[in-house]
Amino acid sequence: MLRRALLAAAAATATQTTPTPDIIDLDANITNTLATHEVAVVNFYAPWCAHCIRFEGEYALAASKVPLVTWARLDCALHRETSEAHNVEGYPHVKLYRHGRFAMDYEGPNE
Repeated sequence: MLRRALLAAAAATATQTTPTPDIIDLDANITNTLATHEVAVVNFYAPWCAHCIRFEGEYALAASKVPLVTWARLDCALHRETSEAHNVEGYPHVKLYRHGRFAMDYEGPNE
């Protein structure tokens, strides 16, 4: 019984994104949105992904400490075609963009 309650709570939490004032929520218009920013770090995530859920806090902390860079995220569950167009194959996947153009993938640890 407790296990079911915990699983239900985890599923409900996984489908919610926490609003973060330092992070822009992107949509399918990602290229045009990022073009207006000199440097942007984008977290491609899935709300059901355990790694993404754990990573969200670290990403928000980085966004609050480095305000000169635009921090953004794309919910790949909602925008699957867009994430595929940006060659996202796993989550979380962090990419750097300069003036809306892909610059590099983050290759470090994701936890």
